[in-house]
Amino acid sequence: MFSYTKSLASFIARTNFNDLPKSIVKLAKLAILDFLGVCLAGCNTDVGKKVISFAKELGPQKEATIIGSVKVSAPAAAIANGFLGKIIEMEDGHRMIPGHLSITVIPASLSLAEREKVDGKKLITSIVLGYETSIRIAMAAGHARHPYPFKDACFLPYNTSGTLGAAVAASKILGLSEREVANALGIAAVYSPMFLRRQRWFGKDWALGSGLAALNGMLAAMAARNGFEGPEEVMEGPDGFCHIIAQDKDSVELNKLIEGLGKNFEMANMHFKPHAACRYTHAAIDATLSLVREYDIHAEDVVKVVVKTSSEGALRGQVAKSLYEAQFSIPFVVATAILKRRVSVDEYTAENLQDPKLLELMEKVKVTADPSLNTYIWPAIVEIETKDGRRYSQRVNFPKGEPEAPMSEEELQHKFRYLARRLLNDERVEKIIETVSALEDLTDVGDLMSLVLA
Repeated sequence: MFSYTKSLASFIARTNFNDLPKSIVKLAKLAILDFLGVCLAGCNTDVGKKVISFAKELGPQKEATIIGSVKVSAPAAAIANGFLGKIIEMEDGHRMIPGHLSITVIPASLSLAEREKVDGKKLITSIVLGYETSIRIAMAAGHARHPYPFKDACFLPYNTSGTLGAAVAASKILGLSEREVANALGIAAVYSPMFLRRQRWFGKDWALGSGLAALNGMLAAMAARNGFEGPEEVMEGPDGFCHIIAQDKDSVELNKLIEGLGKNFEMANMHFKPHAACRYTHAAIDATLSLVREYDIHAEDVVKVVVKTSSEGALRGQVAKSLYEAQFSIPFVVATAILKRRVSVDEYTAENLQDPKLLELMEKVKVTADPSLNTYIWPAIVEIETKDGRRYSQRVNFPKGEPEAPMSEEELQHKFRYLARRLLNDERVEKIIETVSALEDLTDVGDLMSLVLA
């Protein structure tokens, strides 16, 4: 009898590096480089130091690397790196989730790859299949039909489909059979951390959920390898995983799990972030930067800024009162773009948040929902009025980093250098770029991870 779960597991088990298109291999390597840079920047923050201290308590084994720090047990490294990848809000993502991919899939894959001493080809393959699984589960749950599918269900996407993506990535590292992969998917679904979306506003450490998702996915694969069994058909039926995480049960399309599988890689539609902020704010940042640079607009010239965006994006209209809130605040990022002409990690300081000029500018930024923009995931129209009576307007449907406006390899390498040089010297930074660029030739992933030790 046909089974979506078994069909997906079969594809995962039989797919190897030679089955991957060259463009997807290149994209996977860029995703790995991007994740390493984001983690290196995150580990030196106060929150990063806290999660590293926590991970060190989870086990004395020195099996895998906390990026930018020390070696710990593989499970501890997975949870730490999953958290580190979320701290500075520069991780990759995909509009069909909508949410993030690297922070669950890559930590699970890297930790086990280092422990098992696998080669670069296996690492790349595991990450591609982990990403593909995460995206396709979200698509099957009907998330593409809803700008933000968890408004009612309240589940964070990367902690649900992301857990299963992490399980798949770990399964490939461990070389699981089709049956074992199916069991890993079932176990991961049952123990997926259904982290409530609304709770993220209650504390800055909500990013721990991405680390837990990476850990649970990895443990699911390890359990399956040791003979544990999960639900045989975890995707099927009204009680299946896709129905559980869907906002609208009528939008579930299980055929999305396998439609074009192996031919059309949904990873090709992922995005990278050029700015340190929630993705829903990026179009507003791009539009603002375009205007201030083209027309040489300065903070003292501004009378009012109106930002029109989608209904979900408009929820980011609050004036930031903390650095944590600033990552999700359109007034903060727009004011920062005008004042600093960039929105990078360096702008998130207590001193900046207390700057009278920035505080005054934030109050001038008004965010409104425009239902006509809901056909796009994260669009914005920015209108700036200046003291001389002029009005400047810019519309961005697809922020920088989307497939329609991609970041180039050179831009992503520049981003990595900017983030990694906070912790590593230039020689090590360039060696990491060189190693990741030729990752398929690497015989032991541990050689790469040794470069990101503090």
